[in-house]
Amino acid sequence: GGGELRIRFAAETWYEIRDRSGKVVLGGTARAGEDLSGGGTPPYKVVIGNVKGVESLTRNGTPVDLAASNRNNVARLTLP
Repeated sequence: GGGELRIRFAAETWYEIRDRSGKVVLGGTARAGEDLSGGGTPPYKVVIGNVKGVESLTRNGTPVDLAASNRNNVARLTLP
């Protein structure tokens, strides 16, 4: 197992998080107000389709900064 990921959504947002094996551990389209958590084996490849729609993304309780990976309101990042 690895670190737990938690995402809170403020607006409709498409998202996909894959673990080391490439398996989707969290993914789909979330609605405003949804709060999801899960995990697998790091590293995680994360794609967020509406950065503005994410209220927060945390790993083991530590906030993940999506702004640094934001390009045209889409974030792509790897969490080691």
